[in-house]
Amino acid sequence: LAGCCRIKFKIINSEEKQIINSKYGTPTVAKEGAKFVVIDLELTNTTDTPFNFSNSDGFAIFDDKERLFAEYEYVIGSVDNYLAQRTLSPDITERGVFVYEIPQDAKSYSLTIGKAGTNEAYEVLLK
Repeated sequence: LAGCCRIKFKIINSEEKQIINSKYGTPTVAKEGAKFVVIDLELTNTTDTPFNFSNSDGFAIFDDKERLFAEYEYVIGSVDNYLAQRTLSPDITERGVFVYEIPQDAKSYSLTIGKAGTNEAYEVLLK
């Protein structure tokens, strides 16, 4: 997990949506019984070299029912300014969004970030 050893992050906002859409894409509707959580955040590469950031790099949603959710797979074309799959240059802050699809019955949830090379994780309560 890349998480906190190579990346500094700051959550700007998070919101729940039933439909996500980009300026030029087709709207995407959450599955029945589900909702999207859209997280607006800033990421900064804290290393001395470019870092290839992908959606498998240690960010996930953990809800009040102890379920873990990875990023929504079909987000390309559904949102503007998607953060994953970018190359982060050293010391330059990038702002964008992550999207997760979680069940409607999740009353509270946290963004969970794994720390590279360890079994440690950090949680940021979103709701």
